[in-house]
Parts: sequence; C-alpha cells; structure tokens
Amino acid sequence: MRLTALAVAAGLLWPACAFSAGFVTSNDLYERCNAQSGTVEHGFCLGYLAGIADQVNSNDMTICIPLPDGVTLGQVTDIVVKALREHRSQQRHGSASALAEWALREAFPCKEQAH
Repeated sequence: MRLTALAVAAGLLWPACAFSAGFVTSNDLYERCNAQSGTVEHGFCLGYLAGIADQVNSNDMTICIPLPDGVTLGQVTDIVVKALREHRSQQRHGSASALAEWALREAFPCKEQAH
C-alpha cells in the first residue's frame, strides 16, 4: 500500500519537475499567451507568468516589480509577450522563464541597480 501511494505521489509530482527543468519554451509560452482569453492555454500563460513574477520579485535583487498594487498581471503579461514577439528568431526556442525574467528585469530594474 505504501509503495502504491509513493508511486502515485511521484507520478503527480513528475510534471512539476519537468516544468521546473525548463521544458516550457518561449515558443510554447507565446502560443499559450496568445490563445483566446478564458481557455486553458491562456490560463496556463497567466499562471506561469504570475509565478515567474512572484519568484523574481522576491529572489532577484535586480528586479523590483511594484506588486501587488503598482502593476497588474495583465501588464506583466503584456511586457513578456512583447519581448516574446520581438525575440521571435533569436531566443524563442529557449527557456520561457529565462526570457520572461530578462523582460521583467528590463521593465522593472531596482532603483539602486539603475544608477
């Protein structure tokens, strides 16, 4: 019984491990962010970018997103989608999280780092 429970738990956690290893490409994210609002694909985009924004805002001292009152998730999405569109041929085959982090660093540098 314990072995079965362990196997089920590992199976449930496997997709999370796959995404954290960088399996979401910038092309994948671009397609999902451009999906019709209200679809699962668009919801994935919003959730993914909310997670990235929260992560970099709390752990990276070079990115200072004025959350939760100063910037909306829609604005974060617009910034990242613009970067995805502009870097179509250069970096869209790479990691979505890396390109999103770069776009947010460009848009929201910390004041101490901007000098």
